[in-house]
Amino acid sequence: MRVFLMLLITSFSFSQYAYSLTDNNSSSDYYLENVGPEYFENQITMHYFGSFT
Repeated sequence: MRVFLMLLITSFSFSQYAYSLTDNNSSSDYYLENVGPEYFENQITMHYFGSFT
């Protein structure tokens, strides 16, 4: 039972959600394009969600 719970927790920790957001970074190569995890397959990506005022 403990092994099952550890596998379950691990799978949720490393899973990626499918989403697509508009790139609002004007210095980005993908500016104003919708991008998400599927757009960069077989690449390591970092996801940051923030807001600046």
